[in-house]
Amino acid sequence: MSHWRFCWERIPFTRNHPYEDVIKRVYRGPVASKYETMSRYTFAICYENMILEGWINEKIFDAFLVGTIPIYLGAPDITDYVPADCFIDPRRFATYAELEEYLLSLGEKEIEAYRENARAFMASDAYEPFTKRAFADLFVRAVEEDLGVAA
Repeated sequence: MSHWRFCWERIPFTRNHPYEDVIKRVYRGPVASKYETMSRYTFAICYENMILEGWINEKIFDAFLVGTIPIYLGAPDITDYVPADCFIDPRRFATYAELEEYLLSLGEKEIEAYRENARAFMASDAYEPFTKRAFADLFVRAVEEDLGVAA
């Protein structure tokens, strides 16, 4: 038995879960590089932990960075921040079977269009609020405000 299978078997919350067998068959353990691993896939499931307006974490941007098309479920207002032609929104489909059918129907031109749209977005001013620099500036302003220091 592999080390990771042994660890997985010891996790008590997985017992009797309806998807337990499927999860165990596909789980391959930790990866050395998230980005290198993601870059080998056409699609990435990017589901936020919370569905709140404006709640956008790194998942969608990680996919953009490596050229993987995000299947994004999260902020209901995501298109206020990220163009709809950069990702696949599963809410557009009535069932997961319809989503799967759509994914399988995409040709190389459509796949490349999603990738190019994401690259264009990340090169645009609209991406700036999600950069490290924007985060650092926000953090500095918050600390200065707390200290009562004028910028």
